[in-house]
Amino acid sequence: MSDFLDDYLFHCKGNEVPKIFHKWAGLVALSACAGRRFWLPRGGVYTVYPNIYVLLVGEPGTKKSTAMDIALSYIDEVGKIPVCADRISKEALAKELSADDSPARKSFIDPDTKKMTEYNITVIFADEWSNFIGIDPVGMIEFFTTVYGRSKYEVKTKNKGNDIIKGPCFPLIGGMTPSTTDGLFKQNIISGGFTRRAFMVFAHPSKTAVAHPFVANDQEEAWIRCINRGKEISTKMCGAFSWTDDAHKWFDEWYSSHKKKSIRETKHYRQSWSNSKHDQALKLAMLLQLGKSNELLITTENLERALELIAEVEATLDVVFEGAGRNEQSSVANKILMLVRTQGYISKKKLFRDMYSDATRAELVEIVTHLTETDQIKQLQSQKLKQNVYCSPEYYEKHKLG
Repeated sequence: MSDFLDDYLFHCKGNEVPKIFHKWAGLVALSACAGRRFWLPRGGVYTVYPNIYVLLVGEPGTKKSTAMDIALSYIDEVGKIPVCADRISKEALAKELSADDSPARKSFIDPDTKKMTEYNITVIFADEWSNFIGIDPVGMIEFFTTVYGRSKYEVKTKNKGNDIIKGPCFPLIGGMTPSTTDGLFKQNIISGGFTRRAFMVFAHPSKTAVAHPFVANDQEEAWIRCINRGKEISTKMCGAFSWTDDAHKWFDEWYSSHKKKSIRETKHYRQSWSNSKHDQALKLAMLLQLGKSNELLITTENLERALELIAEVEATLDVVFEGAGRNEQSSVANKILMLVRTQGYISKKKLFRDMYSDATRAELVEIVTHLTETDQIKQLQSQKLKQNVYCSPEYYEKHKLG
């Protein structure tokens, strides 16, 4: 059997969307197929389901919507998976899902208990996440935070009784710009409870020019394999995952080490994220296994692969959360970091000119000094440009500008 994620990425390679956006959009699409048909018991204390939340973060023009559109077309072709892409209140969403004739209502026979199990699924696609939650941003964030792992959710509606959602499942993908992210953090709309449940996936615009996007014949064949696998997962398969002996031992050792590191973490958003990292890894390991096998097993290979996916996201967490602190200059520092990382290097003159409206010269000097002293950017004299430039550490090591 081929690998779903490999096939999905192969199909999506003929365009300018950053690969990491395609990767996580594909995982959300696979999560939508899985729904709550699969689960991993956690010692009778709680249950892990393979539903995931993903927010794509990037400047305008980073092709976030394109990545989501391809994932949406995939779900449409798999069929019979409800999608919500319009602004809606939590009350309206709950009412829609709790209706007797709701297309979101799904069921399957539990292979162990032989009992009918019901769940309600709607996939959330939000090109502009802030617009999607705009009717009641705090209420919507609280809603998605609360239903994340619940077996049922009850919404009280004014003068209309209560609506109950059984087995709520909302695979979610949305898009945000860094400035929008900063604003939501500063207003406490996005808080630790939601962000530790969501993969905040950041990317710069692709530097590869694709004037004419394409899908070749062999890419179309990979797409068909993805669709067929999605149909199989969403209609013919279900059941509880179990551990291989090696994976159980490996995870035990990894978690002990991870717990010690998370306790020492000083940044609040990284510590919050660390508290959920183990469950996020299990969700991804389940999805990766479903993408390539009918055996419902947690394996060491998939755990390692899941942690590689997470590490790629963690590498840019500081960029995503830079504006979340109390320091008002943090958002300006974040803009400078993105400028440097996107362009590789930028002259001192251009940096001060471009950032003039964001901070005073004295503030810019203070910010740049901090970024330089903490090795987040490098400064050197470029003989080619005949002036000082600031560059990313990676660019500096690779090119040794002089």
